[in-house]
Amino acid sequence: MRAPRVSAALSATAATLLLTSGCAPVEPVDTTEELPPVKVDESLGVVRLAEGSDIPLRIVLDGDADPEGLGPALEAAVAAAVEDFGVIQQRFRVDLGTPLTTTCDTGDGARAADAVLEDPTVVGVIGPQCMATLRGLQPSLTAAGLVIVAPRPTDVTLTVGADGTIGQDRAEGTWRTSPSLLREGVAAADHAVTGLELTRAAVLHDGSIGSVGLADAFRARFEALGGTVVVEEQVDPGVTDADDEVAGPLIDALLDSVAAGDVDVAFLPLGPDALLAVASDWNARSGLSGVTRIATGLATTPEVLAAEAATGHLLTGPALDPGDAVSAVTGMSASQTLERVVSLSGVEDPVGWWAMAYDAATLLLKAIEDTSLVDIDGSLVISRAELRATMARTTFGGLTGRIACTATGDCGAGRILIRALEEPPADGVAGLPVVAEYAG
Repeated sequence: MRAPRVSAALSATAATLLLTSGCAPVEPVDTTEELPPVKVDESLGVVRLAEGSDIPLRIVLDGDADPEGLGPALEAAVAAAVEDFGVIQQRFRVDLGTPLTTTCDTGDGARAADAVLEDPTVVGVIGPQCMATLRGLQPSLTAAGLVIVAPRPTDVTLTVGADGTIGQDRAEGTWRTSPSLLREGVAAADHAVTGLELTRAAVLHDGSIGSVGLADAFRARFEALGGTVVVEEQVDPGVTDADDEVAGPLIDALLDSVAAGDVDVAFLPLGPDALLAVASDWNARSGLSGVTRIATGLATTPEVLAAEAATGHLLTGPALDPGDAVSAVTGMSASQTLERVVSLSGVEDPVGWWAMAYDAATLLLKAIEDTSLVDIDGSLVISRAELRATMARTTFGGLTGRIACTATGDCGAGRILIRALEEPPADGVAGLPVVAEYAG
């Protein structure tokens, strides 16, 4: 059982009583009125909850606008984590309130933030799924000192780029348990060099932040392992149809450049339309049919999975099945938790992001437990600044692997799978054979 943290003043009083105890009875001295309140960092504000109060946290989830429909399973996972963790400092329960439902929209995220701030004692928020909603949530919530833990966004811009530059959407106070998309680029390079012994690469990106970030991550890791990026080209974002009279010659020029490079692997961090346009004539080109092609989560859509031209690609993506991992904090296994998520949500076969939501809630609860103090009057004191500092150094074994937070917001284990698209799968990307797994 976790022992409650108490203020230094309360601890000192207990020590004094022990030291003055002897063989003769000693009348207890009431020093309650003489003790000062606990001292904490007040730079971002302090939440003080009277004894018997609940700790308010909030869930923000994107509803029907979320194309993956993750909301019910994520909500159930968070509720399960709160139940499994139990009370804070052995006496304070957590109140999740009613989840705020948004629409994958920046403006709606801002409105949700306003609703959260109606209660000035809310400590943190878990969610949402969509990056647009998160952009709307962040400004006012983080300015008010709150903590946000997101279980789904993988966008490069949320934390740091491959070169260590802070992402444009980075806000102090936001963390995520989902892996950065950049890890797919690193895993692709690892698999190419160490798994397949390929050393000459072509990289095609579309100039977008995510695509360029993946290209940078791949190149840095590939070259660190001894490989050489021989060809690097940008695919015009408008190139979506190889039969178009404008796009066709552009794709021909790209493929000519790749073929001239005599490469053995091509890394293609492209969206679905651009990937299929490039793939449409790939195998017919002399010198390209034997080149290993690696695409990323940017292109993993039903349209790509069903396309004949996409057959033969390797696909990178996060490992979403937690297997039977056990949370080192709650002691619950992934299989036990999944049963409860199914029961609570009514979703028969939830996508594995629920495990990242469970870890997100556990992460926030553990940080609150490790930060908070019980004052002499029995109230719970939480310094918002100290909670952020605790978040940035929190580590534990979660359902999704090792959770280890950085100051710039990444906490997820980042397990990445390499799958082979040998033929269109009957049940989506999860039905593709896994050829390799890379840990973060």
